[in-house]
Amino acid sequence: MFNKIIELNIFNIDYSIQTKLIMNTCPPHVSRKAYYSIIWILQCLVVSIYYNYYLLSTLLFFLTITSIWFWRDCSNTTIRTIDITFATSTIIVKNYIAINDFTDLYKTIWIISLSICIISYYINCKFIDYCDNLGIANDNIHIISTYIHMFFMHFLVTSVFSFCLILSK
Repeated sequence: MFNKIIELNIFNIDYSIQTKLIMNTCPPHVSRKAYYSIIWILQCLVVSIYYNYYLLSTLLFFLTITSIWFWRDCSNTTIRTIDITFATSTIIVKNYIAINDFTDLYKTIWIISLSICIISYYINCKFIDYCDNLGIANDNIHIISTYIHMFFMHFLVTSVFSFCLILSK
């Protein structure tokens, strides 16, 4: 009985995510603004190459490519899924490096910045859901959401990680 409930919930969540992706497509003239923040991913790539973290460097390289592809056409769910997979894998590797190589102070800073990133992602998703439920379809909503994503997902996490890595070495 319990397993059936979990399977049904997972199915409903997947369906709602697919529906949300189709309904919440960011217009291309807005999504192209996110290209400016990809430089922060590249900055982290350079730092990870410098400190010989080749797995992280490879993931960041592919994350840069998938981010460019995704922000070019936000309606493509396949590219979005691949982009999220690389982003998640990158965060997992960054956490592994932080746990093993950062000093205690920088581990704390990293955990705080990652927590802020996760909370902002959740709030950003709720913001879009709230606007959809009210029937508000406006470029300003997508602009705000894109800037939130750019700052908290691209700038904050990558720059804090690079900062902590450099100062821990």
